[in-house]
Formats: sequence, structure tokens, C-alpha cells
Amino acid sequence: MKLAEKSMSGIFFKTGLVVAGLVIAQLHTPSHAQGVDLGQRRTQFTPGELSLLPPYCDTKHRDAKWNSVIGSDIRHMHHYCRGLRDMNYARMTPLPANQRNFLWERSITEFTYMIRRSRPDMVLMPEVYVKMGEAHLHLNQFIDAEAAFSNARNLKPDYATAYVLPAEKLIDLKLYTRARDLLETGLRHAPNDKSIQAQLARLPKGGEPSSPPPEKTGDLASPTPEN
Repeated sequence: MKLAEKSMSGIFFKTGLVVAGLVIAQLHTPSHAQGVDLGQRRTQFTPGELSLLPPYCDTKHRDAKWNSVIGSDIRHMHHYCRGLRDMNYARMTPLPANQRNFLWERSITEFTYMIRRSRPDMVLMPEVYVKMGEAHLHLNQFIDAEAAFSNARNLKPDYATAYVLPAEKLIDLKLYTRARDLLETGLRHAPNDKSIQAQLARLPKGGEPSSPPPEKTGDLASPTPEN
């Protein structure tokens, strides 16, 4: 279980962080931008793609320990990994907006498959929901995003990222009261988490803004912005 907890905190991306600079540079070349897989979902991953993915995505070199950590649902894990790959390309590759949105949407499709086919208590399920919520945020699908983050919090109440990501959006939209309520709830479950504390520090001390945020934004449940 300790291994699973480390996965939730981001250790899966340790390898990617070491080589991220090189891979990001590769992803930004014109040839890479033109070669983004928009027509089909490849099961195979390139070495550069694997360097930015969790270690269990490398099926050729996957340690047997992941079978015991994830269990039988590991047979569906390539869908999650493909969704993560699409997210990486959507973030890092210079693409037209419609192609970028296509990648966000396809990542949601992959995460949905993983959720529907896996056990509800699968150890990575909170993380899958958080990634789904993040993709919905990039598409401005705020209600769907909040539903995904809420599912993650219900499964793992001390999962800080499930509070921080939606709170960041609420703060950007100047919906400070809702952001504070969400972050304070997260802090009750994870009292020493620095990421939650950092977002709380972003909140203004003087109350709500005097002018509303830009039109067509809304918050995660699309209410009237606070004045």
C-alpha cells in the first residue's frame, strides 16, 4: 500500500522529470507536431513517450510488483496510459486548437473506459478521476470536471490534487469563497499538504473582487460569479 500511496503523490513521473527537457524539445519540433497520433490509438509507445509516463506503461519492462499493486485491472492499464500520452501531447505540442481539443477529448474516452472496466476500489482510481477532471477543465467542461474531482475525493479524501486543481480554476475565475471552502476541506483531510497551503496563500485577504470575471466562464458548477 505504501507503493500505491507514492504513486498518488507523483513518483510515477520521476523518470520523466529527469529527461523531460529533452523530450519536450522533441515534442516541439515540426516533425513531431505533424506526427501526433490523431487518426488512431496506438498501443505501442515510443521511448520518448514512455519517459513521460508511469513505469507500468512500459509493458516490456514492467516490474512484476505492479501486478500485485494494481491487480487484475492492470490488463486495462494501456487505456489509461494512452490517455496520459494524449494529455502530454495536448500540453506540449504546438497544435491548432481543434486538434488539441481532440486529444483532450480522446484522453477522456480512454479514462472512461478504464473507469467502467476496472474495480471501483482499484488503487489508481482516484488518480484516473483526477486526470479525467483535468482534461474536462481544459475543455471548459466545468460540471463534468467537478464530478470527476468529487469522485476522486470520495475515494481518497486526503488526495490533495483533487482539491488543488479545481481550486486553481475557481481562483482564476475569481470565485474565491468557493475556492477557500474547497481548499479548507482538503486541508482538514491533508493538514500538512504544501500544495493546498500554496493555493490558500493565493486567495486575497480583502474579500471578493469588485468586478465579475470574464463572460462565458462560470465556475465548476456554472453559478453566477461572486461580486
